[in-house]
Amino acid sequence: MNVSVASILISVALSTGTALGAWPSWEQRKELWLRGEITDRAANKTWDVVVVPGAQAINRRFRDAWRDSAETLASMAHEPFWARRKAQLTSGLRFSRRAVRTQGLDGIAHDFDETRAENGKVAHGEMGSVFFPLVNWTWFGVRSTARTVWMPVGAAGGVAYGVGAPVISTVTQVVLKGAVYDALARGVAMPAALYAWNGIAWVALSAGNVPTRESAFVRLVPRNQVAVIPEQDVVVERAAFEAIVRHAVVKQVTNDRLAELSARIQQIEEEAHAKEQPLVEERYAVLQRFAKNPEPGAGAAIRIADDARAGRSIRLSPDASALYRNPPELSGLVERALEEAGIAQPSDQLVDHALRAVAADVGALHLDRVKSAEPSHAVIATVLSVPVRADEIEPSSEEVREIDRSLSPDASEADRAKRIASLRARRLEARIAGPLGKRFCAEHACEPTRQEIEAMRDIAVGRTAGAPDDEAIRDWIWTWNFHRALHEKYGGQVIMQTTGPNAVEARRRWLEDEEANGEFRIGDSDLRAGFFEAVSAYRGNPIADPAEVFAHPPWASARDERR
Repeated sequence: MNVSVASILISVALSTGTALGAWPSWEQRKELWLRGEITDRAANKTWDVVVVPGAQAINRRFRDAWRDSAETLASMAHEPFWARRKAQLTSGLRFSRRAVRTQGLDGIAHDFDETRAENGKVAHGEMGSVFFPLVNWTWFGVRSTARTVWMPVGAAGGVAYGVGAPVISTVTQVVLKGAVYDALARGVAMPAALYAWNGIAWVALSAGNVPTRESAFVRLVPRNQVAVIPEQDVVVERAAFEAIVRHAVVKQVTNDRLAELSARIQQIEEEAHAKEQPLVEERYAVLQRFAKNPEPGAGAAIRIADDARAGRSIRLSPDASALYRNPPELSGLVERALEEAGIAQPSDQLVDHALRAVAADVGALHLDRVKSAEPSHAVIATVLSVPVRADEIEPSSEEVREIDRSLSPDASEADRAKRIASLRARRLEARIAGPLGKRFCAEHACEPTRQEIEAMRDIAVGRTAGAPDDEAIRDWIWTWNFHRALHEKYGGQVIMQTTGPNAVEARRRWLEDEEANGEFRIGDSDLRAGFFEAVSAYRGNPIADPAEVFAHPPWASARDERR
């Protein structure tokens, strides 16, 4: 299209539905060329001619495009640019490690433990007591196979992302955006086209008259949008320049510090992974050895356990029964087994831990004769018709050794027996007061609300380095409400402890009422006396006005502050 044809078309378009005034002056033509506008000073109106972009607007587009291109290309010399590329690489490699370690090796280990736990829940004589373990192990095999297949796939995908993402983002940001789009398209091609069009439109419209009303191609510019001085220079004073310098320095220092911290975090993560990876591999190897090369005699132990689950009667021979009833000899056998497993000189705590595992496995055999012959399984109390047995409150060998270490050299055997009896009484108190407390609170609304938990979490976050979880906060509020309900019903002295107010006297009166109503019973008189002595033995600072304290719990004040 040549200039004359374009002029005719533009003039026709502008004249359609637009009233024209006087012929434009040279100042108005200059204004049209520079800004794409015509000012009618007689009518005090400025008209925006849409089809003329204006040389000043084209110049701004040109400068903005090359500035954006320069900033994009210059970003490659800045630390944050390469830090983001490094973060993409690290993210991909970390995903690969998770695919192999967390979702693969650790997942197989978790599935193995879960399968054993599920099989342990199957009692002998139940329907499917043989079939369900077989199904569980089959499902374990399926999941292990799936995790094994996923490990190389996830590892390869993470590596591909870690290598490909930095390259693609660099090409996209620097080459495509900085060089092609900003520099060539916006900085060269578009300004050239706009300058050509600006000249064609300006020549065509210079032959017409000044508009007098709006149309599709002419708009009235509001007076508050009319530029008074186009392209006015901005003078930066010394104070403003100093502020610019300070801002640039602070920004650069901040970026350098962030980059330094990111590098240190990355280094720590890599060191932690280097230390953790051998342990993960060793754990996986241990599981494989246990599955492929079980210890001597494991076959016989597994067959006996299968017989017990199938409902067969299991009993110990006289020699085996004698070994089971002789703690020193049994402890020696456990120590030798630990040494054979590769643990030299096992500690007393480890031996005690292994003894509990032996007791659990032997207990799963349902040895009724052995159990009935053991005094530790005798019923010593009942609470809500549920029996409490002696072994439930018996201290472990490690706890007894701890008591022995805490006693003074001149302490008598009676002092030792009193300490052990006090520990038994405290455990019996927990076995009895726990179920009764839950029933009491079900009738007195002790359960905290979600708003109370959130308010208490705000207090915990403000006062501690690590905030407790919601379950711990729920238990704390539940205990507060429990003692408040006890005091409202029974009264008496309340003491302040680190865990909050304790309605110690009301709690003792409540337990006396529960015993009188037959809700629990302790057969042995000495054990009963020790029980109530433990109930009354709590110590703390007495609270002068318990009702006032219970009426203003901490979470209530936190909730008021949030409002």
